[in-house]
Amino acid sequence: MEDELYTDELDGAALDEDEVDSSAAGGVETYTCAFCGELNELFIDRTAARRQQFTEDCDVCCRPNLITVVIDPDGVLSIEAEQEDEA
Repeated sequence: MEDELYTDELDGAALDEDEVDSSAAGGVETYTCAFCGELNELFIDRTAARRQQFTEDCDVCCRPNLITVVIDPDGVLSIEAEQEDEA
C-alpha cells in the first residue's frame, strides 16, 4: 500500500502520513463551564491568533461561555471561561 502524502500548508512541502504533526496545529483542551462547573472539551487552533475569543456552549447545561484563549510566546496556553451575559 502506498503512503499517502500530505502538504504542509505553511511551506508547501509534502509529508509522509506518519510525519504529520497535528499537535503543532492544535489539540483538545478542557475548560470549566462558568455556569455549571462541568469540564468541557475544546479544540484549540494554535495556528490562529495568539489571543482568541469566541462563544462556546457548555456540553452539559448548554449555556454560553465566553472563551478567551491566550498562547504566550513560549507556546504556553491559558483558557478562561466566563458567563457570556456578564462579559
